[in-house]
Amino acid sequence: MNEGMPVAEATMSCIMARESAYSGIEVTWDMIMNSKQDLQPKAFDYKLTMQPPPLPVPGKYKFS
Repeated sequence: MNEGMPVAEATMSCIMARESAYSGIEVTWDMIMNSKQDLQPKAFDYKLTMQPPPLPVPGKYKFS
């Protein structure tokens, strides 16, 4: 059985819920699919120290 599509859709639903909770707005499927948000680190290295991002505040966090 290939469960790839249901797993991908469930993951995207979870991301939509997180973004909605963080921003305080309703996030639609089209909004999340057209988002330019990139949460990847700018560089990858085992020796690289990374600071945690600031905590999101609903209403101040901007969904992009």
